[in-house]
Amino acid sequence: MKRIIFFVLSLFMFVSCKKEVNIESESYVNGQSGYDTTFVENFSLDTLYPSDYLMYYPGSFWEYDNGTIYDSLDWGLTPIYQSNLIGNSLTITVDKVYIPYGYLGHVYNNYRVVNSNYQTNFIKILDTIVGEIYSSNSYSGSGKESNTHKLRVEVVELHDSLIVNGVVYYDVIQTEQRSSVFFPAFPGGPPESITVNYFAKNVGLIKRIDSSALFPTAHMNLVNYYIAPH
Repeated sequence: MKRIIFFVLSLFMFVSCKKEVNIESESYVNGQSGYDTTFVENFSLDTLYPSDYLMYYPGSFWEYDNGTIYDSLDWGLTPIYQSNLIGNSLTITVDKVYIPYGYLGHVYNNYRVVNSNYQTNFIKILDTIVGEIYSSNSYSGSGKESNTHKLRVEVVELHDSLIVNGVVYYDVIQTEQRSSVFFPAFPGGPPESITVNYFAKNVGLIKRIDSSALFPTAHMNLVNYYIAPH
């Protein structure tokens, strides 16, 4: 039985005790430093909740037929950043809120909340409308090692019900995630990987299918779960 937990930093809002601190050339916006920067601390200490399709309440767990267990661990006090750049003057407003974290990282509503370089990104995991919900290109390496990682997430179908391991789940969202890496120095690159997820309302992730030309298709089906009181 394996336990998979990903920790991610994260989130955003406003109000409460305000404090300004002038710091020159310390922050980053889109990877660039050197701005005259003012940090405004405005901590609301609000609690932000997951959606009914993730049910990511701390203390909850989901157990699957391949031995995997996913958990939501605790409420994390998380910074949320908003930036306003005028000329060379950058103002970064920092809120702090409580949001649940666990195997998906930090989660608010239908989003993963990820912080990087004083910026907060909300990455949509699912939606109740069919269509693309998230895409990104990230770059790494240099020279012959440089590469582009492409990620695309789409809601492909809404199911009234779905049977998994003999159990009927209702109101199910099916998403498809396509991930690929492109190396300019080596045209073609590894084949695209595809992950199909099924999320049931008031339950969470009930089924996953991973496929790639490099590996056999892997199935993961829910066998037991517990949603903590909330």
